[in-house]
Amino acid sequence: MKKSSQAGAAITPAASLRDTSHAGRGAHASADMATPDQAGKSAVCPAIVRDTGHPVSASPRKSTALPEEKSESQRQSHEFGPVYDKNSRILILGSFPSVKSREQAFYYGHPQNRFWKVLAALYRETPPQSMAEKREFALRHGIALWDVIESCEIRGSSDASIRNVVPVEIERITDFSPVEGIFVNGSTAKKYYDRYLKKRCGREAVLLPSTSPANAAWSLLKLTEVWGEKLLHRSSREGSTPEVS
Repeated sequence: MKKSSQAGAAITPAASLRDTSHAGRGAHASADMATPDQAGKSAVCPAIVRDTGHPVSASPRKSTALPEEKSESQRQSHEFGPVYDKNSRILILGSFPSVKSREQAFYYGHPQNRFWKVLAALYRETPPQSMAEKREFALRHGIALWDVIESCEIRGSSDASIRNVVPVEIERITDFSPVEGIFVNGSTAKKYYDRYLKKRCGREAVLLPSTSPANAAWSLLKLTEVWGEKLLHRSSREGSTPEVS
């Protein structure tokens, strides 16, 4: 495969939970209390009687599911390009952009995702805010960014719903940049990297704990400590290893 002739600095702009609806308990209760001659009939709540004297069927409870939980799986494509250049020595891969990241056309766009806060803490800088600042931050520290999945069927931002995966052309980065270490942000990214890209790259990817807000068991401090332990020994080859305070 030919090496990419251009740096990936240019970004092409782009345009989790399960459904937990519950039926009303009244219907089940009345069915349990039905007499033999009532068996097989529709369950009703005998205590609820209108002026007509007829029992009224129990109404199911309304679903409390979030809009994203109730959304159907749709085919989605990765509509913004990777971030990399000729100095990128660290490649960090996510799974697939969240809804917020797809809206912003850039990596880790959800306001509660700790990715940029973790990196900023490691390098003792203020977290970048704009797309341009984030891109500049990554490239300045020799970090390339991409995701494992080019397209898939997915429901909202739910990694668990991902189906029918098409992986990215990882060689676009590895054939151009002097990548020394490949890291994956979370277990879903690791799963699909091992399945589709490991043989093509010929190397293992280091698993980093997910910075997603769904990984609430990990505090920002703990994430920063572990990311520092696994990530920065690669950066030390460049002669500057920041300490985690």
